[in-house]
Amino acid sequence: MRDIRRIERRPGFVLLTVTLVGALLFISALMFVSQLTTESHVTKTDAYFKSALNIAETGLSNMLMDISQSKGTETWAVPFANGTTTVRPAEADGAVHGTYQETVQAIGTLKVIDATDPYNVVYSRNIQVTSIGVVYPPSVPSIYMAGNGAYVARRAVRSNAVAVWTHSQTWSEAGEPDTFAVRYGIFTGGNLVIKGSSQEIHGDVFANGDVYIQKASGLVGGDAYAAGTVTGGIPDGDKFPGKPPIRFPEIDIASLQKQFDAYLRGVYPYDGTVLGRTDTSDSVLGKINRGIYKVDQLVTAARTDLVTGLYELPSMTPITSDVRSALIDPTAVYYFDGDVKLASSSALSGTIVIDGKFFISGNVEVGTAGTLVNIIATGDVTKDTGCSLINGVVYTGGSFTGRGTADINGALIARNSVDMSGNFNVTYKSGLPGLPVDGDYDKPHLVSEAYTLDGLNRLPSGERMWQEVTDLN
Repeated sequence: MRDIRRIERRPGFVLLTVTLVGALLFISALMFVSQLTTESHVTKTDAYFKSALNIAETGLSNMLMDISQSKGTETWAVPFANGTTTVRPAEADGAVHGTYQETVQAIGTLKVIDATDPYNVVYSRNIQVTSIGVVYPPSVPSIYMAGNGAYVARRAVRSNAVAVWTHSQTWSEAGEPDTFAVRYGIFTGGNLVIKGSSQEIHGDVFANGDVYIQKASGLVGGDAYAAGTVTGGIPDGDKFPGKPPIRFPEIDIASLQKQFDAYLRGVYPYDGTVLGRTDTSDSVLGKINRGIYKVDQLVTAARTDLVTGLYELPSMTPITSDVRSALIDPTAVYYFDGDVKLASSSALSGTIVIDGKFFISGNVEVGTAGTLVNIIATGDVTKDTGCSLINGVVYTGGSFTGRGTADINGALIARNSVDMSGNFNVTYKSGLPGLPVDGDYDKPHLVSEAYTLDGLNRLPSGERMWQEVTDLN
């Protein structure tokens, strides 16, 4: 065997040994440095993400504080009322090289909290505030000019709350003395119900209560306004709930009775001096007119009020043929003291005043030869069977019930409620004469409105203020 000591003494053996040992040491050093670098990178990345979370929290806190401090203003009340989303431009965080961007979103359904005062209605809606915090590396000189991919960390948080605000409105009412301008096809101081094949055509409707129109065809060429709710099959664009109520017109019944008395006696304004009023005086023309319009026939049927001494027609259920055939003067006022029923085929004109209830059945035509008539009843008006046509304005100090087949070409005004079903149609005609009342109240128009934030209701005490958003795409 060879002597091992002689092999170790060969040239180069020591060099090879040293080289191998050095290589092992170098590799070990590289592994150690690499481990240190990785741990440093992990530590730095973790710091970036923590900073991004802190920035997001700062943005969320600032936004919630900004909304809360806007109480009493419209700054945030308007977007909450409109259900819009507000995105604020990115803002720099003073402590870290980064930015936060907040988004305020109105979510959920608009809720009415208090509608006791129709001019100041309180609403609420859920809102969601989201804040995204972004950290940029020192190599990015301008964090506002940096692209979406230039950041090193990004995190987001969000919080839910309930915003409460008040919508205030000011509406105007303009008036003209002594008459009520007929602005609506149907106006009621109570609720309005249109069912079946019944319709209101070419005009708006207004109810100081609620409006229910069963079918989309129930309102043609107009809008539905109500102090309460508007429901049914008509399009949402035709529904305008929550409007200020309109004062119901008070008819001057006593003045109308005086006009009926003047018509029968042939005195002012029926003495030939007032344009548009039939002359029923003792003049030659007046005597002719009295014969044409059967005035003396009404005198025979009338009686005098024991207190006022004025002429009046007694309650008639139904109206007798001699009186019915004499209600034909389009300029006259006819006054009945008590309930009246119209049950036979008739063609009436003028202003028919009933200090009581009015019933219509059978085939009745009111307002002939292109004239428009006013039917004014202090009590309920009921239309049941038969085919009827009324050209003019129907006013009731009670409720109106329409059944069967009938048409009103003019307008319908009821103090309490309107219930239309079957095939009952109201076609609004513009230019109708005003009703004799103490004042006139125009169709309301909005003068001004304001939105005021009342408060921001946060989560109950003990619950977490925010949740982290994981999906940022």
